[in-house]
Amino acid sequence: MSQEYMSYDLMKYMNVPSSLCTFAEIKVNGEHFGFYLAVEDVDDSYIERNYGTDNSVKAYKPESMDMGDKQGDFDDIRKKINNGEMPDRNNGESPEMPEGMTPPDMNNGEFPQMPENMTPPDRNNGEFPQMPDDFNKQGMGKGGMDGGRNGVDLKYIDDNTESYSSIFDNSLNKTTEEDEKRLVESLKNISEGKELEKHINTDEVLRYLACNVFLVNLDSYLSSNCHNYILAEDNGQLSMLPWDYNLSFGSFQSGTADSAVNYAVDTIFNGVSAEDRPLIAKLLESEENIEKYHSYLKEIAEKYVQSGIFEQTVNRLTDIIDGYVKNDTTSFDGYEAYKEGVETLKKFTSLRAESVLGQLDGSIPSTSEEQQNSDKLIDTSDLDMKKLGSMNMGGGKGDFPKKFDRKNTDE
Repeated sequence: MSQEYMSYDLMKYMNVPSSLCTFAEIKVNGEHFGFYLAVEDVDDSYIERNYGTDNSVKAYKPESMDMGDKQGDFDDIRKKINNGEMPDRNNGESPEMPEGMTPPDMNNGEFPQMPENMTPPDRNNGEFPQMPDDFNKQGMGKGGMDGGRNGVDLKYIDDNTESYSSIFDNSLNKTTEEDEKRLVESLKNISEGKELEKHINTDEVLRYLACNVFLVNLDSYLSSNCHNYILAEDNGQLSMLPWDYNLSFGSFQSGTADSAVNYAVDTIFNGVSAEDRPLIAKLLESEENIEKYHSYLKEIAEKYVQSGIFEQTVNRLTDIIDGYVKNDTTSFDGYEAYKEGVETLKKFTSLRAESVLGQLDGSIPSTSEEQQNSDKLIDTSDLDMKKLGSMNMGGGKGDFPKKFDRKNTDE
């Protein structure tokens, strides 16, 4: 059973605007090509379906090639070059060395001198460099694959729209310079905590957040990767829409089964600080918004999972696609792995609902700090998360069938 399909089903249940999806057997010239999950692209028809024909919604899919603050910000570097603050190596310029320091001549086999009192690791003996103090084992380190200051984290940089190329270069419908200026103005006000209700579609974002936290969807804005979301803007009001859930249900960066099932509902960011995720963090500075977010988590756990809706949906879909999966010779892991994945998905979701409700009523710690060495967490000793799959180019044990979208057809 596809984790992605059930993620979108939850979004639909919680009235979060999202893509349609269905299962499809693909044939090319009459030859079986595979059994896939087909997901609707976010485009004009998607926006019209979710927001009506008379709408002013602008949509973006922020992406960046930047590897985070420690790897540098390409736009920021280019600005400094243009301002004469940095050398332009494309024009043969080289950095000026500090006074009294001679650069090593690598053509003659010289290498940079190690800092004083520092001994390089002996890799021949299996030694590796020591990680920085701020490295987070659960994430990608401080900064990580974050998009840094390039706009993917939705932090305000300055008033120049060119500073947000990772947003505006990835528009999904027609936009204008005025649209871009309006979005930047919203980011500025959000960063300053001004008129949040005017600049954030609060209820929609809180419902989106509750779904992602329940799903333990860490290949997202909540973690160091900081991607896989659609940014929607409507007359200066921003919201976040779902995209790419093949690694949901704790399949990415969540660590053990214990940490996935018991993922803290009040420590929602993984490997990054709240200040690095302003669109959500600013909302959660309000007790009223926290209560509403908690109420949506409770609704998911009680009315969607414990009521039986989730399991009934899984069983209904399994009956429909079982024969197709069984006969799909292109699958990565085979029919038996698929069946194990279905049962593991149901078990994970049931335990997750139990943990979320326990965290909300106080019987289970709701922050990662309080959960350390706690004996009150939900027991996951009989849950094998490997059967749900993990990061995989195209599919995995739990996330089956594979996803069929524009990327598949372009490659």
